[in-house]
Amino acid sequence: MEPLLAERAALLLLLLLLLAGAVRGGVVLDLPRPTNITYTINENNCQLNVTWAPVKIEDDCNLRYVTAITTSGEWGQKEWNVQNSRTVFIPLGKKVIFGVATSCEGQGDGEYVKITLCQNGIAGTGATKILCMWYNMKYMMCSWQRGENASPNTTYKLNYWYIDQDRGGPCTHYTKKGDDFRCTFDTNLYWPPGLSISIQGNSRDIQPVCIMNKLPEVYEFLVKPDPPLIVKPKRSNEGVILQWTEPRGLNDMCYQLEINNKLDPEIYRSRNNVTLTLKSKQYYTFRVRARTSKTNCKRTHDPWSEWSEAVEVDERDFPFSLLLYILLPLCVAVLTIIFLIHLKRIKMLILPTIPEPGKFLKQMFEEHIEDLQKPPPEDPIKDEQTHLLVFIQPSCNEN
Repeated sequence: MEPLLAERAALLLLLLLLLAGAVRGGVVLDLPRPTNITYTINENNCQLNVTWAPVKIEDDCNLRYVTAITTSGEWGQKEWNVQNSRTVFIPLGKKVIFGVATSCEGQGDGEYVKITLCQNGIAGTGATKILCMWYNMKYMMCSWQRGENASPNTTYKLNYWYIDQDRGGPCTHYTKKGDDFRCTFDTNLYWPPGLSISIQGNSRDIQPVCIMNKLPEVYEFLVKPDPPLIVKPKRSNEGVILQWTEPRGLNDMCYQLEINNKLDPEIYRSRNNVTLTLKSKQYYTFRVRARTSKTNCKRTHDPWSEWSEAVEVDERDFPFSLLLYILLPLCVAVLTIIFLIHLKRIKMLILPTIPEPGKFLKQMFEEHIEDLQKPPPEDPIKDEQTHLLVFIQPSCNEN
C-alpha cells in the first residue's frame, strides 16, 4: 500500500511541476515554424529589421507571430503581430539573439526560431565603460574609453537617435584625453525619452556598440536634475513650512534636506514641501537637493543634483547690548568717512596757508625785469612841437 501512495504522490508532484511550467512559460504548441528569415542592422541608430516567409496553417487558428530578443537568456521586447516582419532596436556590442515563432491567438505559441545576429568588428575593440548623463532637459554628455583590443590610433564617433520621434543625428562636440573620450549634444525632451546611442570606430574592424533606455528594467542613462529653488519659508502654528520648485519635465522625484550643514536622513518622495518643528530662539539654514527615484529613492543610481541656495530662518531675540554692539562700529565708520571728506577744509581753518618769501620776491623780480625790457613810450608833446617848427619855418625865410 505504501509504494502505491508514494507512486501517486510522485505523479501528482510531476503534474504540478508541469502545470507550473506551463503557467510560467506558456503552452508550446506544435506549429509550423517561420522560414527564410533575413535581417539587416543599421549601426547608426541600432535598428534591426527582420523579415520571414509567411506561414500557412490549415487548422482553426487566428495566426500571429511572436518576436523577441535576448542578451542574457531571458526573452525581452516581446511583440505579437500579424505581419511577417519586425523592426526593433538592439544593444550592439554584446551577443544578441532574435527569436520568432508562430502563434495562435488564445491557444499559445509555437517554438522559437533563434538567430544569433552577426555583428561587424573584432571583439574587444568597441567602446567600453560607456556612461551617458542627461542634465535636466538641457544636454546629454556621454563618456567612454577605448576598447582593450583597439589600436592606440583608434577614434570613435557617436550618433544619437530618438526612437519615439524617429529622428537623430551625429554628436559634434568631442573632447579627448588619453584613452578617455567625451561628447556632448543638446536635448530638450521630457524624460524618459526613447533614446539609443551608437558609438562606432574609424575602421570596420572596430566593433560598434549601442546602448538604449528602451530595454525592460534597464536604465542605461543617468539623470542629473537642476537644483531646486526654495521659496521663502512660511511660519505656521506647527512650525516652519519649506517649499521648493520641482525640476521641469521630471516626475516622481526624491528630495533631501540639509539643516545647519547637517544631512537630514529622511528622504521625501514626490513632494515639494515639508513642515519642520524648530526650537525657539535658534538660527537655522536650509538647503535641498533632488534626484530621480525611478523605482526606489535609495536604490537609484542617478546622482543627486547640486544643493540649492541656502535660506535662513532666525528665531533668536536681539538684546539691546547686541544691537549696540552692531550699531557702534557702524556709527564710527560713518563718522570716519565724513571726517576724511572734510579733512582738507578743516586743515585750512586750523592752519591757514602762509606765503613763502622766496616765491614772492622771485615774482616781484621777474615783473621788474619785464618792465625794464620794454621800449620807452614816445612823447606826444615833443612830436607836436616838431610839427609846429616845420610849419613855421617858411615864414622865417620870407623876412
